[in-house]
Amino acid sequence: MTYKMNGGSGAAHGFRGSLLIYSATVVLCWMVPLLHQLNAVSMAALATVAFFTAGGAAVTAFRREAAVQTVMAAQIGAIVWPLLLFGVAFLWTPVCGRLQGLLFWVLFPVVTVMFAVAVAYALTGWRPARARWYLWGTGLALLIAGPVYDLSLHPQFYTYNHVFGGVLGPIYDETLALRPGLFWFRGLTLCWAGAALLLGRWLRVGFPSPATAAWWIKGPPAVGALGVLIAALYAFASPVGFNTSTAYLEQQLSGRAATDRVVLHYDPAALSPAEVAHWARYHTYQVERLERILDVSIDTPVRSFLYPDEATKAALTGARTTNTAPVWLATPQIHVLQTVAERVVAHELAHAVSRPFGLPGVRASVSVGLVEGLAVALEPPSGRPSIHDQVAAAQLSAPGVTRQALNPDLSADVAARLSPFGFWTGRGAVSYTVMGSFVQYLLETYGPGPLKEAYAWADFASAYGHALPQLTAEWQAFLRERPVVSRAARPVMAARFSRPSVFEQACPFQLSPADKAYREARAAQEDDRFNDARRFVEEALAHQPTHQGARALWAAFRIAEGEARDVVDQLQPIARERLRWGLQLRLAQALAAAGEAGAALRQYDALLQRLPVHRHALWVRLQLERALVEQPSVFHAIQPVYSSAEQRARVAAVIGNGAPGSLLRALYHAGAKDWGAALEAAAPHVTGAAAAGLPVGQARRLKAQMYAHRAGWAYRNGALVRAQAEMAAASRAYASVGAAEATAQAQAFRVFLSWVETQPPTSF
Repeated sequence: MTYKMNGGSGAAHGFRGSLLIYSATVVLCWMVPLLHQLNAVSMAALATVAFFTAGGAAVTAFRREAAVQTVMAAQIGAIVWPLLLFGVAFLWTPVCGRLQGLLFWVLFPVVTVMFAVAVAYALTGWRPARARWYLWGTGLALLIAGPVYDLSLHPQFYTYNHVFGGVLGPIYDETLALRPGLFWFRGLTLCWAGAALLLGRWLRVGFPSPATAAWWIKGPPAVGALGVLIAALYAFASPVGFNTSTAYLEQQLSGRAATDRVVLHYDPAALSPAEVAHWARYHTYQVERLERILDVSIDTPVRSFLYPDEATKAALTGARTTNTAPVWLATPQIHVLQTVAERVVAHELAHAVSRPFGLPGVRASVSVGLVEGLAVALEPPSGRPSIHDQVAAAQLSAPGVTRQALNPDLSADVAARLSPFGFWTGRGAVSYTVMGSFVQYLLETYGPGPLKEAYAWADFASAYGHALPQLTAEWQAFLRERPVVSRAARPVMAARFSRPSVFEQACPFQLSPADKAYREARAAQEDDRFNDARRFVEEALAHQPTHQGARALWAAFRIAEGEARDVVDQLQPIARERLRWGLQLRLAQALAAAGEAGAALRQYDALLQRLPVHRHALWVRLQLERALVEQPSVFHAIQPVYSSAEQRARVAAVIGNGAPGSLLRALYHAGAKDWGAALEAAAPHVTGAAAAGLPVGQARRLKAQMYAHRAGWAYRNGALVRAQAEMAAASRAYASVGAAEATAQAQAFRVFLSWVETQPPTSF
């Protein structure tokens, strides 16, 4: 067969066909909230269509002897059309993330089109009659093999692909991780495209003569350079960010501590030896607790990777804030942010412990609702209203809230959330809480046996002898018949269930410039980079002067600098209902720092009225600050614009020896992890003196929380006997004020302390 290297009629035909397919694709995307804007998800969908569309059109054009340059230009030109159509959606959708969306358009569809045309060029030079079939086979193989290789063999939640571009992270992350590995990988895609173009040329016209300049750019030297570059990129796949191998992850989190149940991997700079020992004990205890509840035993220790901050976690796994347990990997493991580990470790370990009765290979249930529901059901008491109470409160709430958050027919809700689509498209808090309450009811009523039998295939009828509607009807009746529902359940439920899912958000995975700057400010604040924090706060307020989070942090800086009057003048004229809780607290502190004790007392009283009843630790802190409103210097010192050690020193320097001041000083000692000093400052007689001036109920509540504080501090200080005694007292005191959630949490901590006492001393 003879090929011409010019000509364009075939390319023009392919151009028109591509426009029609892209138009239909964008119209379909307009109908899906997550896909109707320029973002990583919509561009990945477009890139998938573009590979087969551009590649198919290129096959036709090359069979008609069109020039490769003409075909490439035509197909790149065609992919501009859907970009323009996505711009039309701005007429009825918010305009957000245009520059980032344009970046993803270049990285995903444009690069994929170049790759597809190059593959078509090579295939039509090799097997022109069957080139289209080979193209489709190549595309499908890459679509499937890439994610399977990345996600089934690596502890990561991102995957980059030559066809669709990439999936950057979990759906629950507020912002997706734009890692350097994505740019390297799409560069690799272009390298393969270059190799395919060279192959296609050789198949048509052979190698160029060594005596010509073309030999260097189209002959063996070019092939050798491309080969070396491609091989180097694959050889350093983890350092450049294509994948995160387990070995590479262990190098980055080089700290290691092991028990017979868990192996911890952590950043040695982020955890002290005492903290490592605590996390090793806590993980081990939770694994044993879960094994006992589910009546299972896991043979391989669970590996727990603790990440010091969001940036590290995003860089290594692609999941910024989502804590994960990839149960399908050969080794049981969890990946958790240190800052939330106390709250989420048991949930993630529940996934690891449930592996033995999951589907073969996948090691989970076919129903994502059942997977997450089991983990929620097995979480220890958290101090919040129980999941049963939250669902019951939603059933009793106003009709508008119920319609938006929860179907009044819980059987329909459960059936919907058992499917992956129904679970992920619903509001996250609703899906997790509903399924957690349902699974917890099944465990409490029928035990673990039937649940384990039903788990893999979500086959309730075979396991329980009852169809799913009957089981959910029993559960709904159980919720209706609960004699007491926590009065904290309704506000907690209303706040959690009202958070929209990613499919309901106007700009999914996008932060406004003000939000982005504020996040940077918070990250700098947590890293003790307070000059940077202030700069980012000012940047956030420049973008959005009314940004309440940034204003609260700005207020903290101003109060610390002795400019409390400026804060009062700016915040006091604003109606109280327009200020979020954090800004109202800053206003109370500013009033006290400015010497307006009476106004500060009224503001603190308003805050205490608004505070959810289960927030006992925060309630105590507010009571202590309220008792010190006549000491303005205290409120300069307590602003969160100093390191823990410096703040502790400042607080100690300005607070007197009175009982409220001593207890507040104890909280700052604890914040600096000086547990011994915290225990000394919060001695029982000091707590009694601080409670003496309060009404009986409030005095008991303050004592209960201080018992709980001292128990935690004593445990951290190695005084287990004292920790047990203090937590027993906390449990009794919480029960005396009717704080059922806090009582349950205290009792759970007592069980943990009893377990710790039985363990031999271990060196990590």
